[in-house]
Amino acid sequence: MRRDLLCAGLLLALAVIFWFQQDYTTPVDAVLPRFVLVVLAVLGVAIGAAALLRSRRGREGTAQAAAPARTDAEGVPGAGAAVVGPDASPAVHGDGSGGADGGEDAPVDRRVITAAILLLLGWGAAFGLFGLAVSGVVAFVATAALVKRGFTPVRGLLVDTGVAIGFVLLCFFVFTRVLYVPLPVSVLLGI
Repeated sequence: MRRDLLCAGLLLALAVIFWFQQDYTTPVDAVLPRFVLVVLAVLGVAIGAAALLRSRRGREGTAQAAAPARTDAEGVPGAGAAVVGPDASPAVHGDGSGGADGGEDAPVDRRVITAAILLLLGWGAAFGLFGLAVSGVVAFVATAALVKRGFTPVRGLLVDTGVAIGFVLLCFFVFTRVLYVPLPVSVLLGI
């Protein structure tokens, strides 16, 4: 919870600091920076609120766990009675992990992190060469494959490509028509 609250505070502080540092000559120049600052502030509030709600639920769960378990007349847990407290055994799933979220955190695979970094660097290099349309769709599909840990059958690839095209078109529309941010044109393709 502390990390979430620290992250929320940092996002809000950055949004406030940069909001008061704005100095633009025209209102159009301020559209994108103000949009980004508002998004940062909203994310900060959302992360902080979620952390506080999780903390509150955790305290309620601890109080409930400290309450004695309901039993029938013979001292055996009755039908529908929840066994809570120190006598309750943790739920064990078919994979042997405890807890609903899989128990412990999964170890970080350094190969996936390296691949993600290389993917971002490659997209940054391809952005100027191939433009937003081509490089965005390829980067989106490659990211989907990285998240899924490999390419899916043809149907999955078609779905990922369709979503990528829709997302890239949405980004193009938002940046060029709403935020008035010019996007780089492809050096090789001219689009």
